[in-house]
Amino acid sequence: MAEQKAHRVEGTRVRAGDVSPVADWLAAEAPLQIKVNGAPFTVTMRTPGDDQLLVRGLLHTEGILLPGSADAVLTETRHPETGEVICVRVEVPPDTIQRKVEDVRTFVSASSCGLCGSKELPETRCLAPVRPLSITPTELAARVPALMQAMRARQGAFDQAGGTHAAGLFTVPVECLAVFEDIGRHNAVDKVVGWALRHDPQSQGRIMAVSGRVSWEIVLKAWRAGFGAIAAVSAPSQLAVETAAAAGIVLLAFCREDRATIYAPRPSDL
Repeated sequence: MAEQKAHRVEGTRVRAGDVSPVADWLAAEAPLQIKVNGAPFTVTMRTPGDDQLLVRGLLHTEGILLPGSADAVLTETRHPETGEVICVRVEVPPDTIQRKVEDVRTFVSASSCGLCGSKELPETRCLAPVRPLSITPTELAARVPALMQAMRARQGAFDQAGGTHAAGLFTVPVECLAVFEDIGRHNAVDKVVGWALRHDPQSQGRIMAVSGRVSWEIVLKAWRAGFGAIAAVSAPSQLAVETAAAAGIVLLAFCREDRATIYAPRPSDL
């Protein structure tokens, strides 16, 4: 069964004041649980497909299995309704395991870090709505160029060395409160959330800008902080869009120059 690696998602493109419908292909993102000899190892977010290769490679690079553990048997568990792989179970002879699963840090090299490191699959899409913004999504889209320019002007590490991501926090309409950089995009977001917890008791309803793409994990972090909107330079994942829409978070992506695409709320709700 071929896994769906991308989904068609409808949005609303705003460019120089012109509004038009758009349908984009966005990368699929979904959690995968891994169990070794019945014991939960971890959960990682990934693009579905080639899951057994992913698991074999991960267990090798994390030092769980000896090189060339040909006796390992991998089986997939699929969602009863969607047919998507949700778990890979690994059965191996005990003498081929180099490190006990429970002794290994719950770290995963993956698309993001929201679920990564968890050992069990939680419900990921039932989020209580955040407080709505005081402006409409299209009004916010019109302010995105100024917002992105303000964040870019504060990316000193990127100017000096490149290779860093940025995340910023803004009021409505658009006043820059803080910008942080980090080699990890989720780390930059965590810094913004940490700043808001310490310095901005009114952080609910704020706008967060990010210099890269938006995964489910980025939306989850924004939701936990109570932010009302996310504006991203690059693409969102399909699961990020679904989660933002469910949580009442305005999600704008491809925010470059005078254009932005509104993915949440959905076009029918604008």
